[in-house]
Amino acid sequence: MKVAFVLLLVIGCVAAKCFFSGSPCDDERECSYGCYKKKCWRQCAGISNAWSEKGKCSDKGSWFKLSLIYAQVAEDKEKWWRVLGPIFLQMTQSSNRSEVTDSERLMADAILQFYAQGNVDSVENPEGWELMFQDTGFLSPDQKFAELSSRHVDVFNYFYTHHTNHSLAPLYGYEDSRWSPIHADDVLFLFNTTFLQSPKSVEDDLMTRIMTKYWTNFAKFGTPSPQKIQSDEETSTLTSVEETTSQTEETEGELDLPEWKPFSTKKLYMDLSTSPTMEADNAPTRMYFMQKVFWDKRENEIQRTLLLEEVSKSILTFVN
Repeated sequence: MKVAFVLLLVIGCVAAKCFFSGSPCDDERECSYGCYKKKCWRQCAGISNAWSEKGKCSDKGSWFKLSLIYAQVAEDKEKWWRVLGPIFLQMTQSSNRSEVTDSERLMADAILQFYAQGNVDSVENPEGWELMFQDTGFLSPDQKFAELSSRHVDVFNYFYTHHTNHSLAPLYGYEDSRWSPIHADDVLFLFNTTFLQSPKSVEDDLMTRIMTKYWTNFAKFGTPSPQKIQSDEETSTLTSVEETTSQTEETEGELDLPEWKPFSTKKLYMDLSTSPTMEADNAPTRMYFMQKVFWDKRENEIQRTLLLEEVSKSILTFVN
């Protein structure tokens, strides 16, 4: 079971890189600081995602259940948090506990205070802890990536909210699928999987059809909703899209989906469920908090580094 799950994650990562990549960077480097500096965003941009089940405890953060158990069994929870809290929140430059800085500990304490009222006992406030892990590990990085890359290329962001019994939740240690959707649940509806015993429902089959249509449109035409484009210069392309859509609907039935608009400065995202809808500005208060506590400092460091590099180049050019 563990081997199958690891293989699924590896295959999913490889598929995501190949399936959603655009034009590569000139030097073929990965999406990293190098691409940030060279603005090679098209390689990195595509359909990005985040999970949460509205109206309930966060769920993507729930995949940290083993981490939460580790925190629960610690005899000295205050000490555990001081030593490992910043690392588990991914707020540190290093995963070596001896290299955690006072500034990183202060950042982690501020985040704990915001999400869990400073409570180091995850048993007393599991919802706050799981929401904290969701935002620091998934939603905030997802929104920041979409924000930066959308300055250079269209990004189609989604927030997966389809609740299902066909879920990976039991693999993360949960007794049932009440926390669905959980980390990687959407992969189950894009690829055929056989290691889960729970059958798919009618709604699950519909979710597969919706995602398949959006994803294949993006792979073929560079947008999940090509049939919605009204540009005259793309009329011939749209005709072929409509023909393809018509042929698909003849065999699969009517499937009229809303237009999936790019993220843009409006921070648009698709609330992806069996009734998908376009929404804007996901969790604004929490994302504002993460921007001020974490991202401002990182972005300022990058801008200073880029400025120093440009100044150094100018000086060298002048001297030579």
